[in-house]
Amino acid sequence: MNLEAEVKLLADRAEELIKTLKRLQADNHQLRLQQDQLSAEKVELQDRNRQAKQRIDLIVERLRTLESD
Repeated sequence: MNLEAEVKLLADRAEELIKTLKRLQADNHQLRLQQDQLSAEKVELQDRNRQAKQRIDLIVERLRTLESD
């Protein structure tokens, strides 16, 4: 293989690597956004579960109070 062909091959490989790098960077960015969104949803769901538990605890306490009366 002559020098010109080798340089062309290396240039082509470099272009493919650059394309792959850009695609991976875009994928990584998208995954980070998804992770941030899921983390925010998790916090919101934990808060809602905590609130629901508090309401249930209040209802149970009221029922116990009614039973003792």
